[in-house]
Amino acid sequence: MTRKTSATTATLLNAPTGPLTPGVYVGVSGTSGYDFLMASTVAGATRLVGERFAPDGRKVITVLVGDAARGARRQNPDLAPGEGERRRVTIGPDFFAKPLRDYRDWPQGWWREAVQNAVDAGARNIALRAVENADGTWTVSCDDDGSGMSPETLTTKFLDMAGTSKTDPTSGTTGGFGEAKRLLLFPWISWKVYTRTSLAVGTADDYRIVHDRPARTGTLVEVVMPKDTHTHAGPARAFLGKCYLPRVGITVNGERVSANLRASDLVEDFALAQVYAPKIAGTGYTMIVRVNGIYMFERYTNDIPGRQVICEITAPSVQVLTSNRDGFRHEGLARSVDNLISRLAADTRSALSRKKGHFTKVYEGDPALRYRSELKAARLIEQIGPINSGSRTITTEVIQTISTEVDAYREEAERESTAKTSGGGLPSGGTAKTILEAVAGAGQSTLEATAKNLVWRQPFIVINEVDDLATSRGAGKLKKFLPESMTPQIARLAKVWSELCRYALSRLNSFPDGGYGVGFIFSEDKGAAFLPGASVAQAPNLFGPKSGWLLLNPAKNFKHLTSGASIEVWSPTKDADLKWLFAAVVHECTHVVDNCAYKEHNEDFAAALTYNIARLADGFRHARQIVADNKLKDVEGVRQKRKRAPSAAERQAAVDLMSQGYSTEEEADLLRTSVDVAVSSYDRAAAKEKLYQTISSRVRRAAGFVPTVAEVEEIKRGWSTAGLWG
Repeated sequence: MTRKTSATTATLLNAPTGPLTPGVYVGVSGTSGYDFLMASTVAGATRLVGERFAPDGRKVITVLVGDAARGARRQNPDLAPGEGERRRVTIGPDFFAKPLRDYRDWPQGWWREAVQNAVDAGARNIALRAVENADGTWTVSCDDDGSGMSPETLTTKFLDMAGTSKTDPTSGTTGGFGEAKRLLLFPWISWKVYTRTSLAVGTADDYRIVHDRPARTGTLVEVVMPKDTHTHAGPARAFLGKCYLPRVGITVNGERVSANLRASDLVEDFALAQVYAPKIAGTGYTMIVRVNGIYMFERYTNDIPGRQVICEITAPSVQVLTSNRDGFRHEGLARSVDNLISRLAADTRSALSRKKGHFTKVYEGDPALRYRSELKAARLIEQIGPINSGSRTITTEVIQTISTEVDAYREEAERESTAKTSGGGLPSGGTAKTILEAVAGAGQSTLEATAKNLVWRQPFIVINEVDDLATSRGAGKLKKFLPESMTPQIARLAKVWSELCRYALSRLNSFPDGGYGVGFIFSEDKGAAFLPGASVAQAPNLFGPKSGWLLLNPAKNFKHLTSGASIEVWSPTKDADLKWLFAAVVHECTHVVDNCAYKEHNEDFAAALTYNIARLADGFRHARQIVADNKLKDVEGVRQKRKRAPSAAERQAAVDLMSQGYSTEEEADLLRTSVDVAVSSYDRAAAKEKLYQTISSRVRRAAGFVPTVAEVEEIKRGWSTAGLWG
């Protein structure tokens, strides 16, 4: 049933039995109509345009359905249909002078745009000229032997204000913005383009064109510039001196000019760009930013004798640079470059030394997963919705139903997964039940955020910022922290961290725009961290602008990682460690929930953190339950190399040792999993040593008993008898 509220808006009280008529609909929580509208919005079938809360606390949403949701043009009510004269916005000649103000250094920029187009067209020879005319004006030109342009490309791409034929980001071309002609042609007294058999001449956006001229190879671009606003041979030579185009012969006013500044001596790899510091005869004082060897712009650095810093963009320029290629539009890359320039100023020698073993690895960062999560969230929201018709608490039966469905989603994801994600992924049914019980009495918005969190398939990331930790000098210390080779204990830590993040975001009524990721970060100065999605160059567009990665440093002794000490790992089964982990989760989630800048810990952040701590003050008991929900044997993704399966006698002998008053049932359960790993791993010696350490620390812990040396030896003899030691 619908209730009309105006000529174009209706309140939907009940879920429709068929398709809705396009228009604007209002839904009120506690009705099946609201549940339908919210579910269809989450699934992307309709568009949410507003929400508020009624005096009785119920949530009210406004949704566009049909053509309105797809952005159809609406009639302005100030004029009746057909009334008035139809006109178009005109573009005056002053508009075409704007590029001269937009470019930081347009005299070099003109040559850059011309040479870039020639190189993208496959030119092997380029002739640049700048000649003063008798009246004081200047004729400036670029003549190349590239492939030239067809009449269609010339008129519909090159002479179209934002048109471009370079639409394939994998083609290796340097441009692709459709901006070059704004500086090349339109600001000047007159311009000419002669390519193949086509000749176009014009002023600003007014031009004439013919297609019957004698055929020529390549393209000639020629403009006439005013006597007081022109470029010349000097900027052309300066531009070419910052380029590396070894296969292209270039002349300036008939003289051969070298474009041979080669990038060598790699310093940093930012995934989207690589930074080099080749030796030069003089002193470098800028960082030159290039694409395919062509100079784009530069950033000032401190004086660096004998070195020139070069940043070579390896990603398509349209992804990381502004439209005029005078700066970075990619926030993460800009921040990485800023950080390097700061390090150059503080300690040049150290900053120019190649970092050893630093890496960033993203697992299952597929944006396509987002759409499927939205569909599953819509289904859960429909299930949660009717509960609020008479009560604000989810019943036990519904919690069990949803938990079972979430468990089925997880199993489906595991079957389809092509990547290894020991952390992240989807929650177990037990974890879903714990989270739902924690938010059962919350409001409508919290329940909807929880539904989205429960079906969000968290991408996982591993970042190392510590020198030598991942190299041979570090003895492969990080191997066991990578999803493809995680040990069961590390996998459990990763899973507990990811589910604590899911729990905290649900309790704090938040599901970040576009989702979020979790993972590990190895650093000497942080125990946990939040990184905006855009700051991770390997996955810059994975999340929305206000979301990112919630990261744990798995090393408790992170301040001493370069001292040669072994990595001491957090253990979520220990209350002291779990309390720290839970506190870290609340801290990092505050950056997301309250949109606090990731490096700012100011008064605003302190106030937000204090408020969130109060909201989660009762959460430690739920954290304990999440640990219990994710036992070693239940952690997804842990795949050990099998030598042989443990025999029943071996397993029973191990359990008997620990069940004679030495252990709780929980500890015996942990031991069973450890035994499975110990007797089935290729690395038996290392696994058994780890097992021995587990036994020594756990024997009679429940009774507060610490074993004597003799008792430890007795345990070892028991293992030997079982064929697991010696």
